Amino acid sequence: MNSHFSNEQDNDETFEQILYAPTNNPALPISHALEKLREEIVLKGIPATSQEEEYLLRVESKSTTRGKTWKILLGAHEITFQEYMDLVALGQSSSHSKIEDDAFRTFASDSEFCARVQQCKLVRVLNAVIHQAERKRSRDQVVVYVQGMNAICGIVLLELNEIDATALLLALLEKHCPLYLNSTLDSVYIGCMLVDQVLHIVDVDLFKFLSKFKLSGQIYCFPWLLSLGSCWSPHSEAVKLFDFLFAKGVHWIVMCSVARVVSLRADLFASDRPMKVFQKLPPYDATENICEAKLFWSKLSSQQQKVIEKHPYDACSAMEDWE
Repeated sequence: MNSHFSNEQDNDETFEQILYAPTNNPALPISHALEKLREEIVLKGIPATSQEEEYLLRVESKSTTRGKTWKILLGAHEITFQEYMDLVALGQSSSHSKIEDDAFRTFASDSEFCARVQQCKLVRVLNAVIHQAERKRSRDQVVVYVQGMNAICGIVLLELNEIDATALLLALLEKHCPLYLNSTLDSVYIGCMLVDQVLHIVDVDLFKFLSKFKLSGQIYCFPWLLSLGSCWSPHSEAVKLFDFLFAKGVHWIVMCSVARVVSLRADLFASDRPMKVFQKLPPYDATENICEAKLFWSKLSSQQQKVIEKHPYDACSAMEDWE
């Protein structure tokens, strides 16, 4: 087994010590503890959620260790039970009809997912997120629900209760990828262009082959970036991708998307209709994908890396600064 997520039993105790280090040692600077936590996750991943934790989430609404870790990594603000109830009491948000339509379709063919995450939960959380975002918006800011949020929310609800899921989604929306989750999807389009640019560097032959069929990143990987890879199945691997993205930065979805394309290389070259390869993806392997993404990252200049790092919140200058 690849080392990225290996030795889960040994990792469990070490991970718990690192996760709760600030509690056990109040003198330890939070920034130092957080950096060590990020390093641990990038190196080894987060221990798999146990059946007991899944049971406690389902029956007692207790978020899992993985879910709690995600909140810490993203610096999600705590929402109280009463605050969440107040948001729910507001009822349908301005985006309710779109939310309801997408919630109905969210991983609908996956019986295991549907058993763990009911449609009503998706609808409540997404409406609450929009209500809260609208409360905090600036005068010139438009807050809307965008497709892709439903898939992200679905994966998040596999590990978090509704209140914590709302807090985490708001952290993504407000701090980590605001231009991925806005009405114009600015950073999603830029991210697709960056996929093209990086693919041209790491595998020019594949880039030229796809170009021959007029297949740009915007055509084949738009839903990947829009959902931060949550559309890649199985979900047991998608949560590992979230471990990495939340620890390392959501901008890494660009590199993981490039690695995903390259992993399809043989099938793409063998097909006279390569778009069909993208439409029926093989099972996702997070460990392999992340390792390839790291390798490709090392092939970029520091300036190119900076452009990718800032594109989730600064789309305007991203491509101008690419060299």
